[in-house]
Amino acid sequence: MLSLLYWIYCLAFAFDFRGDTGGSSVQYVFLLAALGSGGLLVLLGRRTLKNLPGVYLILIWFVFLAATPIVALGQGVSLGNHIRTSLPLHLMGLSLLVVQVMAGFGTAPNKLVFPLVISGAINIAWRAVYALVIQGIPLSEIRYELLSSAAPFIIAYAMVVFFFSQRRLPWEVLIAGGLTFGSLFISITRSYIATAGFAFLACVALLYGTLRRRQWTVPALYSKLRQTAGLAVLGSLVVIVIAASNPATVERWVGRLFDNAGTRAETSMDVSMLTRKAEADAMFNTLSLHPHTYLFGLGLGASYQWDEAYLPELLLVWGDRDSLNDHTFSPGHSTWIYAIFSSGYFGLASYLLIFTGGLAFSWRVIRKLSVPGVPPDEYMILPFVVIWCYISQTFTANPFMDRFAGLIIGLFLIFPQVFLNRYRLAQEPQPGGAIASPALAKLRPSTAP
Repeated sequence: MLSLLYWIYCLAFAFDFRGDTGGSSVQYVFLLAALGSGGLLVLLGRRTLKNLPGVYLILIWFVFLAATPIVALGQGVSLGNHIRTSLPLHLMGLSLLVVQVMAGFGTAPNKLVFPLVISGAINIAWRAVYALVIQGIPLSEIRYELLSSAAPFIIAYAMVVFFFSQRRLPWEVLIAGGLTFGSLFISITRSYIATAGFAFLACVALLYGTLRRRQWTVPALYSKLRQTAGLAVLGSLVVIVIAASNPATVERWVGRLFDNAGTRAETSMDVSMLTRKAEADAMFNTLSLHPHTYLFGLGLGASYQWDEAYLPELLLVWGDRDSLNDHTFSPGHSTWIYAIFSSGYFGLASYLLIFTGGLAFSWRVIRKLSVPGVPPDEYMILPFVVIWCYISQTFTANPFMDRFAGLIIGLFLIFPQVFLNRYRLAQEPQPGGAIASPALAKLRPSTAP
C-alpha cells in the first residue's frame, strides 16, 4: 500500500507542463493525485513524523509556509497568483512529510529513488514531446521549453552512480542520463554546465573521504577507470550524432557562449545577464519604496515590472516594448532575490536554514554511517549531491517555478532520515535474540575522524 502510494506521488507530475495562467483541468488532476497520495501517506504514518532530526527541517519549512499567506493577504496579492506561485513550496513541504513517513516505516532507499528516476525520465521525454509536437516549436528555436525540473536530480544521480556504485551502470541511468544531457545540449542551456560542475566537485570531495576510510579496493578503482573511458567515448558519440544531425545546435552554442547570448545585438553585456539585472533591480527598487517590506517582503505572487533603465538595450533584442514592460508575478531568475522580494529577510533566512540544514543532515549521516573497509553506499551519498545541484540552479534560475522541482527537492532534503532510522533499527534488540538483517546489521558508526 505504501509503495503504491509513493509511486503515485512520484508519477503525479511526470507529465506536468507549463500551461496558461490559471492552469488546466489536466494539471488539476496531477495536483489531486499528488495531494491525495501524499496526504494518505502522511495520515498512515503520522506517528513517525516526530522522528529526529528530520522533524526540525519540517518545522522550519512549515513555519515559513504558515507565514506566506498572511504576508500575501496583508500586501493585497491576488489569491490566484499567490496559490500558483507558492504551490511548489507547499509540495516541497509535503515531500518532507512523505519521506519522513517512508523513513519511519524502514523503506529501503533504492525503493524511494527508483520511482523518482522513472518519473524524471518520463518528464524529460514528455517536455520534448509537448514542446515539439503539441506547441509546435521548431527544433532550431526551442530553449527553456525543453528543460525539465528533474534534470539536476538526474545529473546528480548519474554522477553518483558513476563514482560510487558497486554495480554496472543500470539501464535507468543510461536512459535518464542520455535524455537529460541530450535535452540540455539541444536547448543550449549554459547554467547546467555549472550544475554538472557542482555535482562533479561534490562527488570528488566525497570520493576523497571514501578513499581515506579505505572503502575502495584497487580492483574496484581500476574498474571505475575503465567505466570512465567507456562513458567518455559514449558521451562523445552522442554529442557528435546530435551535432551531425542538427548542425544549427553547434552554431547556437557558439553564439550563446561568445556572442551576447547569440543575439548579435550591440548590448553592453550578455542579454541573459541584462534581463536578470533588470528583474533584480526592479524587485529591490519596489521594496525600497517601503523599507519595512524588507522584513517580510511583498508576498508570494506579488507582481513587478523590469527596471526601465535596461529597456533601451533590451529593445535592441526585442522590439516590442509592451511585452517587455508587462507586469509579471513569475518567481524570477534567482531563488535568493525572489525570496527577499516575496518574503523579506524572514524568507531568505528560511531558505538558508532549510538548504544548509539539509546539507548538514546529509553530511552528518555520511560521516556517521560510513564504515571503513565497506564500499560506500551510493544512495547515502545521493542527497548531498542532489541538494548541491539544485543550489547551483538557484543563482541563475528559480527551480521553484515548477511544481515537480518542489516535490523533488523536498524528498532529498530529508532523505538521510531513511538511513538514520535503519541504523537505529539495526541497534535495537531483536525478538528472541536474533540479529538484524545483513543490510541493516552492516550499518555501524564510522570510526574515522
